[in-house]
Amino acid sequence: MKKQEYERLKAIALKDIENSSSNNSNNFNNKSLKEITQITEIYQAELEAQNNELQTHILDLENAQNELEILFNNAPIAYALISNDFRILRANKEILSMFSSFNLTSNLVPLYSYIYTEHITKFLDWVRNKEKENTSLEILLKTKNGFRYCSLSYHNWSEQNNDTFLLSIRDIQDEKEQKDRFKALFENSQQGIIYFDKQNNIIDLNHLASKILGDKKALISKNLNDINSFFLDEKSQAISIDDFPSTKAIKTKKIQDTSIFSIKHKVPNQTIWLKIEAIPYFSAEYKLLGAFCIFTDITIEHALNKELEQRLENFKVLSNNLPEVILRINEQQDILFGNKKAFEFFNISSDLLYKRKFSDFPIFKNKEASNFCDTLDNLNQIDKITTKQLSYKNKNYFFRIIPEEIDNKSNVYLITIEDISERVESENMFNQLFYYASDAIILIDHSIGKIKSVNEKASILLDLKNTNIEELSSVEIFSILHNKHNFSTHLRNLEEFGIDTYEASRTLKDGKTQYLKIYASLINIGNKVYLQSIIHDLTDHKVRELKLEQTSRIFKQTIESILITDIKAKIISINDSFTKTTGYTKSDILGKTPAILKSNKHDKEYYKNMWEELIKNGTFKGEIYNKKKDGTIYKVWVAISTIYDENNKAIQYVAIYSDYSKIQRNQKELQSLAHYDTLTKLPNRLLLKESMSQLIKISKRHDYQFAVLFIDLDRFKQINDTYGHETGDEVLKKTANRLKSVLRESDIVSRLGGDEFIVILNEIKTQEDTEMVAKNILTKLQIPFKIDENNHFISCSIGISIYPNDTQKDDIDTLIKNADIAMYKSKNSGKNNYHFFSQNMADKVNKISLLHNDLNLAIQNQEFYLTYQPQCDLTKNKLVGFEVLVRWKHPINGEVFPDEFIPYAEESKLIIPIGTWVIKQAVEDYYKIKEVFKEDFKIAVNVSRLQINHDLINLLEAIILKDKNLVNILKIEITESAAMININQTKVIIEKIKELGFKISLDDFGTGYSSLNSIKTLKIDELKIDKSFFNNIPGNKDDEELVSTIILMAKTMKKTVVAEGIETEETKDFLIERKCPVIQGYLISKPMILEDALKFKL
Repeated sequence: MKKQEYERLKAIALKDIENSSSNNSNNFNNKSLKEITQITEIYQAELEAQNNELQTHILDLENAQNELEILFNNAPIAYALISNDFRILRANKEILSMFSSFNLTSNLVPLYSYIYTEHITKFLDWVRNKEKENTSLEILLKTKNGFRYCSLSYHNWSEQNNDTFLLSIRDIQDEKEQKDRFKALFENSQQGIIYFDKQNNIIDLNHLASKILGDKKALISKNLNDINSFFLDEKSQAISIDDFPSTKAIKTKKIQDTSIFSIKHKVPNQTIWLKIEAIPYFSAEYKLLGAFCIFTDITIEHALNKELEQRLENFKVLSNNLPEVILRINEQQDILFGNKKAFEFFNISSDLLYKRKFSDFPIFKNKEASNFCDTLDNLNQIDKITTKQLSYKNKNYFFRIIPEEIDNKSNVYLITIEDISERVESENMFNQLFYYASDAIILIDHSIGKIKSVNEKASILLDLKNTNIEELSSVEIFSILHNKHNFSTHLRNLEEFGIDTYEASRTLKDGKTQYLKIYASLINIGNKVYLQSIIHDLTDHKVRELKLEQTSRIFKQTIESILITDIKAKIISINDSFTKTTGYTKSDILGKTPAILKSNKHDKEYYKNMWEELIKNGTFKGEIYNKKKDGTIYKVWVAISTIYDENNKAIQYVAIYSDYSKIQRNQKELQSLAHYDTLTKLPNRLLLKESMSQLIKISKRHDYQFAVLFIDLDRFKQINDTYGHETGDEVLKKTANRLKSVLRESDIVSRLGGDEFIVILNEIKTQEDTEMVAKNILTKLQIPFKIDENNHFISCSIGISIYPNDTQKDDIDTLIKNADIAMYKSKNSGKNNYHFFSQNMADKVNKISLLHNDLNLAIQNQEFYLTYQPQCDLTKNKLVGFEVLVRWKHPINGEVFPDEFIPYAEESKLIIPIGTWVIKQAVEDYYKIKEVFKEDFKIAVNVSRLQINHDLINLLEAIILKDKNLVNILKIEITESAAMININQTKVIIEKIKELGFKISLDDFGTGYSSLNSIKTLKIDELKIDKSFFNNIPGNKDDEELVSTIILMAKTMKKTVVAEGIETEETKDFLIERKCPVIQGYLISKPMILEDALKFKL
């Protein structure tokens, strides 16, 4: 009780006593002393009794006040007595524990000093509301733990006193957060959820349930009766309410097992299959409130099951059409399935077949089958394919037992029985061919290096007639074969590729050289690996080849022009000097007669005498005037000889020409070399710039424009690398001719070098004029180039600048440079296109230049930092490593994405110092990481193709010198595209890295153009499947099969596999099913700075 009330009650009591005494004194005047004494004693006794009663009442009041004080101060709810001006008059201990800065000793504390500023108005409106006693208010209050949501309740303190009121305060921050978390889980669940009350009314549903059933607002408060028709059973019949999981859960108060329904409500043309579970929901007092229904879309799973059923049916159909007997049996040899061929083979009906044990059939009753029967009796010990060949009724059969793995156990076995009688007969025929083949054949047991068999030709070639071949080793046999070839290299190639082809030579006893070509391969025969070598004697062929090569070299390299005809004077060959001298190529002149060179300087009599002398003496020598392809008449000395066959019959004529005008021609060639391209005969850069200088003067004088077209050939390098430089040269020459064919006489075409050309279009009037020529060039160069009977396809990228718009101060170099910039725009836009120069292009080039400068500064200013993305084995729930990723924080522009700066870092070769820093920093960070993660793990570091070819080996050697254990920690990642650029060079470097002890990972696998052979060649340890493959998994059958094939291929090649870029649980489950548990991606974690990586937990 309040002290004021206590004092008020005490004053009232005293006043009552005083009034009572005053009334009684009026009766004393008429009484005797004795009577007065008696009355006084009576009153005194009454007063004492009243006083005792009052003292007892006061004591009760004080006790009540103390009890109220204790109750108020120790109440578990925070209470505060508030004045009408919102000052805190009193507060209990719960308030004091809630607000750390609470102090009532000096001044009364204003309540609003603890209220979040934006909630003060909300509080005042609530207090002034007449209905506030039946409501509560949720606002933010500043507590000792910061601002927290609290619930306020209003209580009248006194009916007579309206100056104060009592406020109860409850911290609901944790409760509110829990509700928010539940709501977030409810809304963001990957499953649809509906909350029904006890009457199956819909209280709430999340977005996925709404997506399946319809608009959320329209469904709230509807009953299950309104929507049960949406759900269909396996027979497409609407389900009853009593069968719906929520009804069962409410009725039984138990979780309902999964039910499968289909639904067509939201997507009329598509059936969605759902798995529905129902969970009853209770209050804290275990009072049933309703039920949650959880929907899972199993449309894909349902389709897969249907597909599996269809595949099983297809398997039956397929197996019934196969020529082999196919059976499935269990460990007890009970026959579970047999195809049509099985019934025919055992001559038994299906009913009887399924009642028999597999080993009961007569084929297994002979002695030959005893070992096989032992195998059948111990099927549970078979963990791989087991084979056996048996004879039955004069036929040969091949048995296979294939364990089917189900839940990591093999309790069902596939049996195939194949009739191999024809194969056995073929093998007998092969043995005949083997022993009597024209080439020497040697068969070596590769596991022990001993000769298994040689044929007749090998015995003769290697002089093994009197030798016991079984005592010879493979090393001895190959030492007989040759004395120059590196035998260890041969074996290494075989181990690596399984095949090796090479030529060898050896000196025979008579001193002659024997040339051999050896085709060696590893083959599997039964369960053994054999080395088969086929040896072909090349000696006669080699001698002819050497003579022919020598003659060809003389013919090709002589500086004199040579022409060869057949006996009818049809030209069949010319050398390069002839083409250089006359201008005629082989395509121009082959099949024609030397009359094509006729200059009309000689009469018929001259040629008649020449032929008479040639036929009579077999030779002719003399001076003659010839005409070149371009019509030029020139004087030569000719020597013609007749070629005879072994029967002395004339078969060919050879003419050798010596040019009298050689000196004069050399002088002209020097002049041409200075101003013209030697290959295409087009003006070179020097002559082009002289011509452009003249054009600028003329253009200024007559006020007209000209266009500069910078042309770069697409795919030319590929043709050059694949078919050789001669083919490339022919493409360039033909390109020059085609360019000239689309231009006017006043236009200029020039070759700058390589596959770059410049076209000048003189006196252009509109942009459309230039565009028309550019389109004609694109069209003309798309026509295939036919060279040596092969069609070669190229296109071109064109950049265009216009004079005078695209240059200042008549700068020729700027005009060409701007056209070059526009050309690169065409290249980057997909090639086979043209673009006009714009200032935006130049700005972009300048931006790239600035980026190069910033990269230099970034290295000096240490602006790079590393992030780490975990790689985890999900089946073991274990971290297996981190991939190191470099990031750049620009001091002005902030974070720069790797895709923006890595290409330019490589272009400028700054990637080399950046890559070196990354490796060194990763090593330094490793020592911090290993203090946290005690288990073994790898640090994967990407290296650029430039760093591979630069100083990577030296860097890794230096690292090992500091800590040898780092070879077991660092894993070197090389992108597939970088590895394939120069696979031979990459192979050498990878071998050196492997010799140091480091593991190699092939990153972004599947995005390049590597082959199985190249992967084997590179000896990599790990394949990282590129994240692009998982964008449509699961769901896209092609991508699923491709990834499954890659995983299987890697396992076959004994490579580990990491799937990168994994972002969904479904993709993770797909990979685990394919036994590829090591993943990396945002599903596990985004890349983290070192401090966050040290806190990582799977």
